[in-house]
Amino acid sequence: MKYTIPEKRAPVTVTNKASDAELRAVEAARHGKKLSALDDATKAENRAREEAIPFQPFSANARPSNMARLLDEQRRREQEEMSPLPPRPSVEEVRRNISNVAGNVEVKSTKAALKRELALVQKKREEEEARFAQRLAALRDDTEFRDWQAQGRQADEEERMRQMQQRKLDTMLADEEARQTKAKHTKQIGRAS
Repeated sequence: MKYTIPEKRAPVTVTNKASDAELRAVEAARHGKKLSALDDATKAENRAREEAIPFQPFSANARPSNMARLLDEQRRREQEEMSPLPPRPSVEEVRRNISNVAGNVEVKSTKAALKRELALVQKKREEEEARFAQRLAALRDDTEFRDWQAQGRQADEEERMRQMQQRKLDTMLADEEARQTKAKHTKQIGRAS
């Protein structure tokens, strides 16, 4: 079983006066006419305004297009990217430009500039001294080196001879031990038989 609870509705009291448009809408609804928000005079004005506008058939070409300009810009960018680099100036042109600039530039003698120049001069002097020391070392008498080299070779030869004698002794001892072992073995076989 279904139970339904009756809804209680409060009585509706309308205190607002209906506007003219609302009254016309109610009247039109009673008679089954279509409702329109516009009155006949406004409709007539709107029709006259629409008829005054000249008819223009739709055309895709009627609107101005930026396509040609965009294509030109794209072609120009591609040509710039693909164009070869400008030719390199010749060595003579570069030297001429550098000499023109170097002759016209005036360098201020600041404390920092003087320190940089002094450091450069000291660096060049140290490099020259290092080259001179290398030349002196190359020209020096090499008898000391040859004496040291001869001593080293003699010590190596003595070590080699000592190792050879040690191997010879080891070989002789191993041979003697082998003979003694063989003799001992043959005696044991002779006794056993």
